[in-house]
Amino acid sequence: MTVSQNGSVSISAGKLYELFGSNTFVEISVADAKTYDTQGKDYADFLLTGEKPQTVADIFTDVPIGNWVSDPVAWAVQNEITNGYGAKDKFAPAVECTEAQILTFLYRAVGDSSATVTNSMIMAVDKPYQSAVGWAYLRQMIDTDFKQDTPCTRAQAVKFIWEALGKPSATKTASFTDVPANADYTQAVSWAVEQGVTNGYGGNDTFAPDRVCNRGEIVTFLYRAYNN
Repeated sequence: MTVSQNGSVSISAGKLYELFGSNTFVEISVADAKTYDTQGKDYADFLLTGEKPQTVADIFTDVPIGNWVSDPVAWAVQNEITNGYGAKDKFAPAVECTEAQILTFLYRAVGDSSATVTNSMIMAVDKPYQSAVGWAYLRQMIDTDFKQDTPCTRAQAVKFIWEALGKPSATKTASFTDVPANADYTQAVSWAVEQGVTNGYGGNDTFAPDRVCNRGEIVTFLYRAYNN
């Protein structure tokens, strides 16, 4: 359950049904009664009715409830950022992600359909990626040397996300022995670490910029970037 700054309380309906089932009264206590209830009560009652809503585990057999990637996958599916892979009931979190795929995820997350081009005029890519690649090209995230099937590394993933969000600044530079100070992804790594998008890999002082990301890792990066 999360509480926002304006006092609203949110909790996953699926989680409530998982815990209590249907046709059940649930009483939720709150820390500050004045914030949530004008009558001065320190609790609120809810009635769970109807059928249990679908969870990500009901949709994908390879993403069980409580798995490290279940919340990011649920968010990605709900926001139409990505869906199953290879079969309707599979998400394939361990499958390596290509640069064309992460650009497509980002294009859908940003929702900016105004800045696209027919990229068949720029470079040859498969039809599902055309709008996203054209969008990325106009934003100068890629150039004409772009290859759609290039595996997406950790460095490239955070760089793409950082660029899509307008290259926000970090207050300090992250210190990793494998991230050169003059690399084109250094600022992106510093921002990603500061924002909790990702952290070191393999040790506190290493980032593993060349490690290829899988689908589960990419949607987790995106989920954290858009929800922190």
